[in-house]
Amino acid sequence: MTTKALSIKDIAKKANVSITTVSFILNGKAVEKNISTAVIERVEKIIKDDGFKPNQVARSLRTGSSKIIGLIVEDISNPFFSAIARLIEDKAYKKDYKIIYSSTENHPGKMKELINLFKSRQVDAYIISPALGTEQDIQDLLDEHKPVVLFDRFLPSLDVSYVGIDHFDESYKAT
Repeated sequence: MTTKALSIKDIAKKANVSITTVSFILNGKAVEKNISTAVIERVEKIIKDDGFKPNQVARSLRTGSSKIIGLIVEDISNPFFSAIARLIEDKAYKKDYKIIYSSTENHPGKMKELINLFKSRQVDAYIISPALGTEQDIQDLLDEHKPVVLFDRFLPSLDVSYVGIDHFDESYKAT
C-alpha cells in the first residue's frame, strides 16, 4: 500500500499555519515576510520529520525554471560524447542544475522528438550536437528564447552559440 505524498496543504494543516506561510518558508522568504522563528522551526520540523519533498513540476510551473538542461548528442555511449557529458554535468551541478541526456543516433526525426519531450519537461536550456536536417527545430527553440548551445557540429544557417574545434587550424598544426 502506497501513501499519498505530503503536500504543502498537509504541512500547513499540521503546523496550524496558512499554505502561504509554508510556501514562504520553503522558498527562503520567511525572514523577508516577518514569519516568527518559532513558526519557521515548527514548519521545518514537520518537513524534516515527514520527509517532505517539493513537487518539482509544480515549482517549475510557478517559477518558470526547472533547473534542468537537456543534452542531446549522437550517441551518449560514445567515449567522446560521454566524456563531454560528464564535464557538462559537473559544471552544471555546481550551479544547481541537473542534466537529462539523450542520444539521437544522428536521426533528425529522433532529435525532433527529443526536443519536444524536453519542451514538455520545461527544460531551461539545450546543449546539442545537432543532426543535419534539424536546423528548423533548433531555430524554433531560439524563437522561443530558449538558451541553446551547439557543439561538435556547426550549422552555418543558424545564429546560435557554438563550441567546437577549428579542424582546419588543428590539421595545419598537425602537419
